[in-house]
Amino acid sequence: RDIASHRVCVKENNRQGEKKGGMGALDVRLALQLYLDGIFDGVGGMKALLTDDDTTGFLSVVYSQTTILQKEVYLVEKISAPRKEKCYHMKALCILRPTSENMEALRKELQDPTFGEYFLYFTSAVQQHQISTLAEADQLEVVKEVQEVYIDYYAVEPHLFHFNVAPSSNLTDYGETPTMERVAAGLASVMLSLKKKPVIRFSTSSTATCRLAAQVTRVLEQSLRNVNLPRSDSDPLLLILDRRDDPVTPLLHPWTFQAMVHEMIGIDNNRVSLGHVQNIKKELEEVVLSSDQDDFFRQHQYTSFGDLGTQLKGLVDEFQVTHRSNENIETLEDMQRFIEAYPEFRKLRSSVEKHTFLIGELSRMVGEAEMMEVSEAEQDLACSDDYSGSVKALDRVFSNPKVQQKNLINLVALFGLRHCAFSAKAGRLDQFDSYIQRLKVKGMSSTQEQLLRDLLQYPFSNAFLKGGVPGGSRGAVGLLSAAKEHIKVSRQLSTMPRRVLEHELEFAHTLL
Repeated sequence: RDIASHRVCVKENNRQGEKKGGMGALDVRLALQLYLDGIFDGVGGMKALLTDDDTTGFLSVVYSQTTILQKEVYLVEKISAPRKEKCYHMKALCILRPTSENMEALRKELQDPTFGEYFLYFTSAVQQHQISTLAEADQLEVVKEVQEVYIDYYAVEPHLFHFNVAPSSNLTDYGETPTMERVAAGLASVMLSLKKKPVIRFSTSSTATCRLAAQVTRVLEQSLRNVNLPRSDSDPLLLILDRRDDPVTPLLHPWTFQAMVHEMIGIDNNRVSLGHVQNIKKELEEVVLSSDQDDFFRQHQYTSFGDLGTQLKGLVDEFQVTHRSNENIETLEDMQRFIEAYPEFRKLRSSVEKHTFLIGELSRMVGEAEMMEVSEAEQDLACSDDYSGSVKALDRVFSNPKVQQKNLINLVALFGLRHCAFSAKAGRLDQFDSYIQRLKVKGMSSTQEQLLRDLLQYPFSNAFLKGGVPGGSRGAVGLLSAAKEHIKVSRQLSTMPRRVLEHELEFAHTLL
């Protein structure tokens, strides 16, 4: 959209499509990297980077600080932060979401510019009146370029992205909400960054998925007026599901490396905080788990916990061999070889330290919270219709003082979904009430109690228990088929000698 009368021209960014022949595979991290490479490489000289809270996160999951420096970016600031001094010798790259707050901060920046030139990149469609406002503020004509770039999402993995929004329960509210608009804009940005126009499918039984599909369609249609997508042999499928179709899976504890770290410690945009671990080194208080930067994590992020001990041993053995080879330095050639290999040696040492402490912390938490027993009870409840067996499993877990309250609440929720929803027998409801009373004795809040009781009237529970949800869900058997894999993992864990993992962790600590 050319509005030359306002001295500002908005144009689409096609660099991403020009590089590597476009996006054959649906790799969101690569799509984001290509866009950012085009932005940073397209402006030469010393650069400053102005971002907002969201775009700072977009960049941090794709670019390291070292990469930013390699792109000749020597200053990074928030657009809302006050400027300390003028830097007319630098060019400002502004990567922003076009929110009203960011536009107002940018307008003030252009009225009293800190840098010599400004290149503006907005992560989604910009409104005509917003461009006009910026053009009027640019009295010194410091703005050299304005582009819409479709990077309005956090690409934490090649196949995984999110929008850093509030809990998705906000999407179930009636009417258009800010959360709904943000998710729709983000999904449209993902599709456009991949240069794809999707076929959208959704569950007709869910009002939320219907509204979201309609909103995404509108955003895409508006954006496609100014973007020419390359032709493709087949259109990708954007499948929008309602989390309520499957209430069980979130209640089951995972047993693979990445999922366990996220569930038990927490992963925030590929960063894990270990500051709570006793006697941990300063540099390990926060670690990065990224498949782009960590070879061990990329290879074993989906490895079951029962196999991690063996994989960790291989990593430690590799480090031990490298460590021994570096001890025999006698000649100048040995010194030169050591200096050349030192960066790789340091990287390997850091990897061993990080994963030793991380897996050690998971092992400690699993043991202290009796997660083996909890997981076994979860699988019994999820995969078996045996009421008496479920009661025995729950009673056994309740009698264990080490089991955490949050895990007991999950188990009672599973029990309610499996045996007590809607047309449950009176005796089963009484049993459900008895578990709630036992949880209240253990300190469960009234809010948590109400959530458990509301679960019995869960919108899709009746269809779920009968074997099918309107709109194509597969019912209890289909939705819980994945839980059967948990049973295999749990059996592996229960038969694996725990001392094996503990021995490997102890050996790694000694070596380090």
